[in-house]
Amino acid sequence: MELEIKLRSEKMDHFLVHQISASKQKLRETQEVQIDYLEDVMKELKGKRSPADSVSEGIQANMGKFSCE
Repeated sequence: MELEIKLRSEKMDHFLVHQISASKQKLRETQEVQIDYLEDVMKELKGKRSPADSVSEGIQANMGKFSCE
């Protein structure tokens, strides 16, 4: 009886270690996909200018026309 309990306990330990390892691997894969997606979004955003950027650049460009020198 004690041997059976020990064997079952070892099997459960083995199963749990395997489950945890598989879960960690799946989590790593999911995080890699998320990082790739966010990097793509950042590249896309860097390529686009916001309307605020355009207004700011326009104001700066026109400031020279109205200088009081």
